[in-house]
Amino acid sequence: MLAGGLLALAASQAAADPVQEWPKVAVAFGLFLGCHWINVPLRFGSHRLISDWSEAALIIALALVGGGWVVLAAGLGMGLADLARRRPPIKAIVNASVLIIATTAGVSVFRLAGGVPGGPVEVGVLPLLAAAAAVSWLVNAVLIAVAIGLAQQIPPLKVFATGRPISLVVLLGNAAVSIGVLEIGKLQPWCLLAIPPVLWLVHQGHLGRTRTRVERRTWHQLAAATRALNQLDQDQVIDAAISGAAEMFAADVVEIDSAYAPPQWRLTRGDRRGSRWRGAPGALLRSEPLVVPSTLAHDGEVVGELRLCFRSQVDLGERDRLALSTFADAVAAALANASAHQQIRELADRTRYEASHDTLTGLINRSRLLDLIDLRRTHPVNDSPEAAFALLLFDLSHFKEVNDTLGHSAGDALLVRVAERMSDGLALGEQLGRLDSDKFALLMAPEVDPEVAAHAAIERAGALQGALAEPIVVEGVTLTVEVRVGLAVTEVADGCPHTELLRRADIAMYEAKSSGRNLVTYSPERDGGRLDRLSLAAELRYALTQDDQLFLELQPLIDLATDLPIGAEALVRWRHPRRGLLGPSEFIPIIERSELIHPFTQWVLDEALSVIGSWHTGDLDVPIAVNLSARSLLDRTLPGDIDRMLRKYRIPASKLVLEITETVIMSELEVVEEVLDGLRSIGVQIAVDDFGTGYSSLTFLARVRVDEVKIDQSFVKAMHHSVEASAIVNSTIALASSLGLRVIAEGIETPEQRAELEALGCTGGQGYGLYPPMSIDAATALVEEAADGLSGASAASGH
Repeated sequence: MLAGGLLALAASQAAADPVQEWPKVAVAFGLFLGCHWINVPLRFGSHRLISDWSEAALIIALALVGGGWVVLAAGLGMGLADLARRRPPIKAIVNASVLIIATTAGVSVFRLAGGVPGGPVEVGVLPLLAAAAAVSWLVNAVLIAVAIGLAQQIPPLKVFATGRPISLVVLLGNAAVSIGVLEIGKLQPWCLLAIPPVLWLVHQGHLGRTRTRVERRTWHQLAAATRALNQLDQDQVIDAAISGAAEMFAADVVEIDSAYAPPQWRLTRGDRRGSRWRGAPGALLRSEPLVVPSTLAHDGEVVGELRLCFRSQVDLGERDRLALSTFADAVAAALANASAHQQIRELADRTRYEASHDTLTGLINRSRLLDLIDLRRTHPVNDSPEAAFALLLFDLSHFKEVNDTLGHSAGDALLVRVAERMSDGLALGEQLGRLDSDKFALLMAPEVDPEVAAHAAIERAGALQGALAEPIVVEGVTLTVEVRVGLAVTEVADGCPHTELLRRADIAMYEAKSSGRNLVTYSPERDGGRLDRLSLAAELRYALTQDDQLFLELQPLIDLATDLPIGAEALVRWRHPRRGLLGPSEFIPIIERSELIHPFTQWVLDEALSVIGSWHTGDLDVPIAVNLSARSLLDRTLPGDIDRMLRKYRIPASKLVLEITETVIMSELEVVEEVLDGLRSIGVQIAVDDFGTGYSSLTFLARVRVDEVKIDQSFVKAMHHSVEASAIVNSTIALASSLGLRVIAEGIETPEQRAELEALGCTGGQGYGLYPPMSIDAATALVEEAADGLSGASAASGH
């Protein structure tokens, strides 16, 4: 509007001051048209800051025509130049308006200073012309800086400071050239013919210098922007890339499409002001009509795209495109580097997490638990010397059966559900961890003294046991979880090491499992017994290598009708050098839980077969029975080993009776049946020991073929005063008779027991009321005496 008013004012002045020399008006118009056509551009985004010959045209035009004609020539020349270049209308209007205002300001200053537009050019007028040009240049620079700053949303002062140092030089050159042209025209008009080529050369030199300066600035910006990409975080790299590209290429908006980012945040848009928008490709609407893309590639792989977005048409030169390609390569390398560092950090974080946590349940592991125990011991939460804390150790009952029946995936799912149940409602200061397969630990919060700590731990254990007793559905199967708990309490002042506290809780937990109790608290007495058992295991290993510590005793089995021995049971004794004579109950359980079970079984079998091989029984059939552990029946090599021993001593397989218990039916039955079939195939006899005390005696007899049934002594002792025990003994004898099996009653201590069992049809008996365990020599003498007596009786009868 201001420019329009000034243009109208200039037209009225021109109409009031008609010019007789129209060629001068044409020259003025031509000067303004030419000066805008030949220029040096500096780009700001989709806008250009033009450095041209406007000031030279203004000085010469003021010397040729009146002020109104100068303004009209300037506005018309700029408009036609922009029209020829097909600039957008808004830009053409802004350029013409700015030039009209600036030219009017210059003409006004010239007039106010006493100059007469179109008048004679004297020496005193030259400074006035230069001042008019300077004022016009300043107004033009300020208005263009404001226009570009508003359009690009950058400080106008930055635009002015960036482009005007060059145009200031141009101003001085324009003033010198135009004044020189005027002086030459007055002195030698024909010399003006040499001016155009000279000016062309000067323009080319200036244009080249400007391009060099702009190129140098571009590469400096590229180097600075590339250095800014040296980040280890992908988001920081993207921010630096957007800021660098927006600054270097004066783009209105910059987009980074990174394949390293998550799909929902793959695209980032931003401008030089620091605004950022993130989302999936296509989710962010783009309003800029011109987009210049550049591929982000690293090691031959496309990893994204960098896009410069402009709000209007921009012609990027070859150098700009080369700089863009170089910058895109730097961005791709920086993104790849940041991604690699992020993967390394994630791997390190995961490694640190896995070093202290159980990967299945997410609970802390044994190592982290021990660290927390140490931390709690060395940094108590209160200063009380009696401050104490407790450790609870939980063991899941029958977890192995879940794995064996439903599979390990179901076992894992059960462990996860158990961890969730136990984690619900953890109190402040409590730490729950998983130690191994089916063991969990709960480190309780510190309390004021051991008694309070123990009470709180017992209550907590009961609550967790109740929570776990609620049904848990795993793979469509409803399960209930029973846990046995061991509790250990320590005072902070005791300085109990973490491993020792865990060991104490472990001892208590195993005591709970063996006794069937829900919770057991650690006590030194139990610990002493456990340590004693550990030492026994080591000493027993040594005893197997000696000839004077382990030995057999035999307890005869007697035919209740004839009093003749019909067998003997091998019983192991240990002549301990420090503890004295030890019975089987004191060391056999230790053997069964250790790797000694195999060599020990081999030793017992070898000793028993050696005894059988030395007996002279004649027609008397007296086998020796050896008890087998359930673990031995899981050894597929056992039948082959026994067969080799029988061949070694040249003994019939029927001379060896292997006693097993009903509990073997409860685990790994397929392996047990395979081993038992192998034993029966070589002719060894099988006896069921402690019959009636298992989970399902009848099921056992239905699945496992045996030769002998031994009634447990608990029923024999109670048969006189217990109807139930008497019924079990009676039905067992009847069942065995119907199946053609021998029946041996254990634990016979009185003549009444013997008489009643004989009346019921029991085959044989064993117990202190008949014969106690005896040495091998005594048993040999008894058997051979009976054999001799039987032979003598047979001979007398035959005679």
